[in-house]
Amino acid sequence: MCARYRVDIDIETIKEIFAEIERRYPGVIMSTGEIFPTDVVPILTKDGPAPASWGFKKYDGKGRIINARSETAEEKYTFRNAFKNGRCVVPTSGFFEWTKSKQKIKYLFELPDEQLLYMAGLFEYIDNDLCMVVLTRAANESVADIHDRMPVILTGDQLLLWLTETDEARALLEMTAPTLKKSLV
Repeated sequence: MCARYRVDIDIETIKEIFAEIERRYPGVIMSTGEIFPTDVVPILTKDGPAPASWGFKKYDGKGRIINARSETAEEKYTFRNAFKNGRCVVPTSGFFEWTKSKQKIKYLFELPDEQLLYMAGLFEYIDNDLCMVVLTRAANESVADIHDRMPVILTGDQLLLWLTETDEARALLEMTAPTLKKSLV
């Protein structure tokens, strides 16, 4: 789950996040449109917006870990420090999934009445590179017919709790996922 997502630069809030990152980190180049693993993307941390590379570098140097299961992230060696000290929010306009049939069909999942979809994530500095992963959970009924996992989605009023309060962050991982709209891409 969640091997691609979308960042629509035409959304006003995304423009503001990009502007703040460019002000704080002059010269940084971030990806927009369809986002792929290893792309540099905006994240929101308790200290403000920052650019991060999507995926924790594997210790053997071969590839990236792009997602973490929300059910086990706090206990897993790879993610437990980030869960305690590096929770982030990944602002998106939606995420992509594909059917598992012989012919792959691509779908975009979005919130029905919102331009932004906020995914819960974890970040960490690895070899002086700020890296992030997306937290996933079991899919709800709006995603389950396409994939068995989906990102942990936060609402605007949950962002500060996710970023700053560990006990509340645990509770947010267990909340019911919102119903999403699905469209063919």
